[in-house]
Amino acid sequence: MQCLNGSYFVTSSKCICLVLLRSRKLMDEYLVKFISLIEQHKRLGNDKSICIALFSLLCIGEIGSQNKVSNEELLFCLLTDLFHCNISEGKITSAISLGALSCGHVEYFLPKILSVFQYEKNMQSLYLRTLKEITTRCLEKESRSFFQCYAEDIQTLVLKSCDFSQEEQKTLAGDVIFRLWVGHKSTSFILSLFESSSSEVRELALAVFLSAFSNGKEHTNKELLTQHLGKVFLLAADSQLSVRKRAFSVISTLIYGDPPLLESCIDKFLPLLLKQTLVDETLIKEVHMGPFVHRKDDGVELRKAAYEILRAVIENYDISDSLSLVMTSLLQGLKDDDDVKLIVYRILRRAVQIFPQEIYKNIEKIVENLIATLKKSIIKKDDVQSEANKKKEVVCSAIKLVLALKDHDVSGKHKKLEELLSGIRQSVHFKKILEALRHEDTRALQYSQ
Repeated sequence: MQCLNGSYFVTSSKCICLVLLRSRKLMDEYLVKFISLIEQHKRLGNDKSICIALFSLLCIGEIGSQNKVSNEELLFCLLTDLFHCNISEGKITSAISLGALSCGHVEYFLPKILSVFQYEKNMQSLYLRTLKEITTRCLEKESRSFFQCYAEDIQTLVLKSCDFSQEEQKTLAGDVIFRLWVGHKSTSFILSLFESSSSEVRELALAVFLSAFSNGKEHTNKELLTQHLGKVFLLAADSQLSVRKRAFSVISTLIYGDPPLLESCIDKFLPLLLKQTLVDETLIKEVHMGPFVHRKDDGVELRKAAYEILRAVIENYDISDSLSLVMTSLLQGLKDDDDVKLIVYRILRRAVQIFPQEIYKNIEKIVENLIATLKKSIIKKDDVQSEANKKKEVVCSAIKLVLALKDHDVSGKHKKLEELLSGIRQSVHFKKILEALRHEDTRALQYSQ
């Protein structure tokens, strides 16, 4: 089955299609043979039989994509029936093949696909793959008439029928609507999603934007993406936590994938980003477990994402006009959950190289928080293993920050920092970790991580 991971089958099926298209009679004969091979081998289940059946499916799709076929009803039933097979490769290949086949006679196949799509809820991911294949091929052919005739109907149906709580459906729907957006050349497609009252549809808008970025080199340009960046930033401050998380995921991809794209609007985005690093008390809940009360903070993951993006912002953009705001956010992060602190420590280790003056201006507050964290992270005998491991990780990261701060304090004038480092050297709890970090002893480091 490993041969299916490459492009060998796809390329071969396209070559066969080119040969068969020279003769209508030959094409019809081989379509019958491919159908027979699928029927024959789909029941056997061994690797060789599965490969033959899947290759036959790809050939049918390629032939149908170039020409109307004579046995359309039979092929539609055969391919949709394979949506129910037990082999995932068979389901996906059938969906792609149906999409390719439909391009040869859209007027016949697309209405049938859309009709079934509404009702077969458990097959919607496969039908979305089919629609993705259709829209991709029509976009490649620059089939303006297809998008004018069907784009709005497809988008309306996708929005109405899909279960966007499933990540796979959300991603596939985003891919489909992105292609409709580009093919239809109408900004109303995407704008209506960003402004929807449904949080699931707003998340879909972000999936569409991400698809546009991923496929941007082929179908869109930076101006088109930049035009809608403001909408993405607004969703980073959305009322729904799930929308904010997805917006930050998209922004993170943009920053790491194409830093210049956000350069002109980073000043507008930064205040929104820093706001999301704050602890939101409304997301903290008390969970009762027997006699114990556990505080569950649903905002931790969002704050972690916000700080990760802040790290990328610091490394990629000039934020000299906002340093005081950034430092305020970082100082707050030093008092946050341990998982957040670990990210903030990494940011400060990098920040001391980029804007050392701002860091040392706040050195006493940083040292004060480091001391509190180190005291809190001393391992106790009754700590469970997971808790002990987390404490070791935090201590190791905190000491790395102390060393980074000390390395850049060439004048040695920050006495509080020197006192902290001296205390770590003398501590029975921390000196082994310090020695390991100093000498880059990987075996000793295993103790500290």
